[in-house]
Amino acid sequence: MGQQGTRKAIRAVITGSTGMVGEGLLHECLRHPDVEQVLVINRKSCGVTPPKLRELGVAMIHSVAAECK
Repeated sequence: MGQQGTRKAIRAVITGSTGMVGEGLLHECLRHPDVEQVLVINRKSCGVTPPKLRELGVAMIHSVAAECK
């Protein structure tokens, strides 16, 4: 809790959310009321589309890196 008794919103980053542990962590984050946003970085889509989820695929990361050169 913060100094005034308010909770801070959590933003989580998960890599590998299509594996057994990552998938469980993703679902826990999506259900938790204090988590306002979840960013996942995967090789393939995790297959869920809730509003607080943002998904990046490895191919997207490579194309962004190429543009930065």
